[in-house]
Amino acid sequence: MKYHIIIYVTMLFAFGCSSGESGREIHIQNVRDTELKFAAMAEAEGLQKAFTAFAHPDAVLNRGELIKGVDAISAYYSDPGFESVTLKWQPSFIDVSSSGDLAYTYGPYELIRTDSTGQEFRNTGYFHTVWKRMPDGSWLYVYD
Repeated sequence: MKYHIIIYVTMLFAFGCSSGESGREIHIQNVRDTELKFAAMAEAEGLQKAFTAFAHPDAVLNRGELIKGVDAISAYYSDPGFESVTLKWQPSFIDVSSSGDLAYTYGPYELIRTDSTGQEFRNTGYFHTVWKRMPDGSWLYVYD
């Protein structure tokens, strides 16, 4: 009987640990998928639409000044100058909190601005985004 209890406790512990890790991996994959959809929308449909669609209602952008809230983010990207901007990025690192409700990503980006003569100006750097998991399981950024 003692032998069966030891096996049961060992199995319970092993399955408990592995399911937590797989849950974390699922969250990481969901954040990766969200980040890639965000980047694809920004490239295909423009910065205003993407940065508004993926923003938490209380999101904050750090663009040399803090831009707070979806309405302010939408207004910021409504500037006609952003129509000639293409922004490309992808995460090179993703981590999720142990509770599974917050995550952060970072990686390289490339910003391409095309002037009226068709000349392109490129800027590269690294982005950092903080994500929050919503009650429906989706992820929205809270800081970029």
